[in-house]
Amino acid sequence: MRSAILFLLVLLLPLTVAADEMQLFAGLNLGSNKGTVKYSDSDKNTDSELVYGARFGINEENARVYLAYNTVQDGAKWQSLHIAVEGVSNKIRFISNSYFKFFLGAHAGGFAPDEGSSDFMGGAQGGIIFLLPADFEMELAYRHFWTQYDNRDFDAGDLYLAVNYKF
Repeated sequence: MRSAILFLLVLLLPLTVAADEMQLFAGLNLGSNKGTVKYSDSDKNTDSELVYGARFGINEENARVYLAYNTVQDGAKWQSLHIAVEGVSNKIRFISNSYFKFFLGAHAGGFAPDEGSSDFMGGAQGGIIFLLPADFEMELAYRHFWTQYDNRDFDAGDLYLAVNYKF
């Protein structure tokens, strides 16, 4: 898992000098996870569980790239570290000086369940970003991911709320 962290940080490094209009951001997310573990002879559904995490990345007007860490608190425990790349729409005004944006993206990284060995994870996410005053933004989104570990397929999704601060 350490080598995956180092690799993902090295991927982010060149982007910090890529453009003048980019901003760094950091955020926290909290949500609910529901998944299915497929064994060779049966499926096991996991109940809706608490998922939380943190992220750090680069935000540009119509794109963002970030490194994220997430963990599930109860039941089928797992952790993930991934890099996400997202396309972001232009600002859309909906009330007075209030704006929102849509986003859609993909992510890849490492997956580490408590009961097995770590493995590669990939997936997609999409949602809506509400632009708040004082460099804050709130995000409501769905993230789906797939992985295989110890001859089991793991297919899960998170519905989450995130708060990001732009530096």
